[in-house]
Amino acid sequence: MTSLIPSLGLAETSKKPPITCHVLNTVSGLPASNIDVTLTLIGPYGPSAPLTSTTNSDGRVTSWTIAAGGDPSLEELFNNASDHQGPGNTKASVSEATGEKGPEGKGSGEMVWALKFDVGKYFKGEGFWTEVEVRFRTKIEPGGREHWHVPLLLSPYAYSTYRGS
Repeated sequence: MTSLIPSLGLAETSKKPPITCHVLNTVSGLPASNIDVTLTLIGPYGPSAPLTSTTNSDGRVTSWTIAAGGDPSLEELFNNASDHQGPGNTKASVSEATGEKGPEGKGSGEMVWALKFDVGKYFKGEGFWTEVEVRFRTKIEPGGREHWHVPLLLSPYAYSTYRGS
């Protein structure tokens, strides 16, 4: 049986990073390509060195580049958080971003991130926004990791976002 859905050209074995995003230009209805994006861990261990990417022709970020100098990858940041979570951690965790205290003897696994989109360059100086920053939290659940996807719906004078799938 032939599929009626066109292939996206992604290998079945390609591993998705834990955080991805995409941008849609709501004026044209088309994906917003060539937007520079940075991802920074804000807390509890941050701020980290920013990871960088550029939206592809489909307006998506599917991988992150590590800054020079041996900074940790996105996967390493998540692994470090899970290493500090659980019964082996004897200190109560306090989120620097929220100030909330986790339970004694356990790290909360909560991480706060900032995604920055350089939209001023995309709109070539037209429009109101020069940069859009979206802050969100992730929490590593026992038994596995989730994937967090952050779509940005963008026009020269408005934007919105939501937790995608």
